[in-house]
Amino acid sequence: MNEQSPKPSTTTVVLRVLTSTVIAIIATYIILVAILLISVRNDLALPGERFLSQIAPGEVEEEVEEEVDVFDLDSWSTEELVAQILFVMTPSDDTVGFYILARQGIGSIVLSGGNPADDMAEELEYAQHQAPRGIRMLVSSDEEGGEVAYLSKLISGPLPSPPEIATWSSDQIRDATRAYGEKLANLGSHLVLAPALDLTVPGAHMAELDRTFSGDPTKVSEVGIAWMNGMHDAGMSVVLKHWPGIGSAPDTHNTATTIAPLETLEQADLLPFDILIDEGAEMVM
Repeated sequence: MNEQSPKPSTTTVVLRVLTSTVIAIIATYIILVAILLISVRNDLALPGERFLSQIAPGEVEEEVEEEVDVFDLDSWSTEELVAQILFVMTPSDDTVGFYILARQGIGSIVLSGGNPADDMAEELEYAQHQAPRGIRMLVSSDEEGGEVAYLSKLISGPLPSPPEIATWSSDQIRDATRAYGEKLANLGSHLVLAPALDLTVPGAHMAELDRTFSGDPTKVSEVGIAWMNGMHDAGMSVVLKHWPGIGSAPDTHNTATTIAPLETLEQADLLPFDILIDEGAEMVM
C-alpha cells in the first residue's frame, strides 16, 4: 500500500505564494526599468550622435542650402523671429540643452557655469546641425581671465586675472588674447562676454574679485583696446561690461545699488566704454 505525501501546511502554502508573487514583481520591475533606460537613452542621451548617424557627411549643409532661403522673412513665423533675438543661458555641461535650444531656433546661447565635458565642442557641433533654416546659434561665454573664464578647463594656457594682464605690454596682451580667442573659436564659441571695463575701487566687490584692470580710465582703455584687438585677430567678437561702470558698486547679484550722477560717470567710468566703442567693440552689457 502506497503512502501519501503529507499535505503542506497552510503556512507553507502562503509562503510559497508570497515568494512567487515577490519574484514576479521584481522581474517585472527589472524589465520595466530596462525598457525605460533604453527609451531615455534613445531619446536624450546622445541626440547629436543619433542625428548624425542618419545622414552622410556633408548632407546637412547641402540640405539646408536647398530647402530654405533664410532672407525670406515673410516665410518666418512670429515664434521663429522671437527665438532668434533671445540670449539663453545654459550650463556648459548641459549638452542635451544645446540640442533642445538649437531645435527651438534660439538665436544665441551663453555658456554659463557648469563643468564643460572634454567633448563639449563635438556635442555643440552636433546641436548646431539641428538649427532650423541652417542658422547656427551664436555661442558666447564669460572669459575675462582669472576666476571668470568658464571654458578655460578646455584651454591650455588660460588667461590670468585682469590685474595681472594690466601689468603686461599692449603687444603681450594682444598676443595672449588672440591665442586664447583662437582656442575658443575651435570650441565653437563666437563671442566673449568681456573685457570688463569697470574701474578698480579698493574694497569694492569687483576689485575684491580681481576682475578690474585699473582705477585709471586711461589705463583701462589702453588695456581694453589691446585685449579686444587680440580677440578680433582671432575672429571673436566682444561684449564690453558692465555699463555704465559698477566698479564702486556692491555685489549687484544680491542687492540693489545706485551709481554716480551722469556728469561724474562721463569724467571717469564711461570713458573706457566710449573709447572702445569707437575702436570697434560690437556689443555692450
